Amino acid sequence: MYIDVLFLNQPELTAAFLDLFNKIHFFDIHSFGYIHWMDWKRADNVKNRWNQPANLNLLTSVLLSAVTGCNSHYGKQQILREAAAGFNSATLERIDSKLIPLCLVKIGRSYAKTERFSQHRIRLR
Repeated sequence: MYIDVLFLNQPELTAAFLDLFNKIHFFDIHSFGYIHWMDWKRADNVKNRWNQPANLNLLTSVLLSAVTGCNSHYGKQQILREAAAGFNSATLERIDSKLIPLCLVKIGRSYAKTERFSQHRIRLR
């Protein structure tokens, strides 16, 4: 069995899969995640704080992954705002560098999804 890259659209599973493949089976696998939603609740009410452990798990998965995609630049800013509540500035910079918006681009009458492979290369498919 050969696995080079682990792509997860449920990034909260990143830690478990990396532990399974890299520590138990001794592979050297890098994960690429995708955040398609987070629970945004106002934290000023105790009833709305049920989602904080799940969001913390999601944010730590960004740190474990090689790169993580999100839906838009606005979504990236919202994720960073949520991360600012629990992480220091050095960790926020790491999350910012690993979180890549995969935006829809209008080409003629249709939309194409961009794939960002590095900070300098973007390929349309």
